[in-house]
Amino acid sequence: MGDEDKGCSSSMCRLFDFEITQLKEMFPLCSDDVLSVAMGKSANLEEAFDYVMQQTGTTENTGNHSNNSSTCSGDSLIELVRSVIPDSTNAPMRFMVSRNTILSDSIAFFKQRDFNLGTPVKITFEGEPAIDGGGPKQEFFTLLLRQLLSPNSAVHLFEGKDGIYLPSHNTDALRSKLFEVAGRMVAASIINGGPGFPYFSKAVWQYIQCADTDAVTEYITKDDVIDFEVIEAINKVHEDSY
Repeated sequence: MGDEDKGCSSSMCRLFDFEITQLKEMFPLCSDDVLSVAMGKSANLEEAFDYVMQQTGTTENTGNHSNNSSTCSGDSLIELVRSVIPDSTNAPMRFMVSRNTILSDSIAFFKQRDFNLGTPVKITFEGEPAIDGGGPKQEFFTLLLRQLLSPNSAVHLFEGKDGIYLPSHNTDALRSKLFEVAGRMVAASIINGGPGFPYFSKAVWQYIQCADTDAVTEYITKDDVIDFEVIEAINKVHEDSY
């Protein structure tokens, strides 16, 4: 593909900027070439999604991982995303949140058993106008996902450096299903027009997609390691091998 085909100029793109951002965040492992074609030929985000899945969904995980074919197939991913696209005819779930306790308030909200990703979300900040024309909702999800990564947060679910994060070794959070709650937050953000969560390494994305440790090993690098002592041990092994 020539240089003129790379990227997506304003004359070629039919998608809004926020839709392009969402597409890139939904497919962090997808090549720029495929994304560029999807942006140029698609009239909306759903068409772009379908195109990318047709190009990559059934080929990213080929090989000897047949046990996970149903989990990793393009068709199953398309069906999953379509099943949770908010139905505008449903009555929205209304959520009032305090800016000072946004994470704890949100954990209680997203942990509800009857929480449904297919229902639109309406956000109101305490003490502020109750009209949500889209701005408060996007601001809410932006602040919420930022709190998930904050070292000052009361709940520590992720750790990392240089913009790349890994799930923390937190057995209490695991038992409390807080990682599942965090997943709901990210999914709800994306399908409600908020930001995605493009902070995981390729190895983590691959594991989330297929839960196959054999498929993950080829993506793991030393840069994925957070623990300083482990990094030193890896460096020593590397030095001793030469």
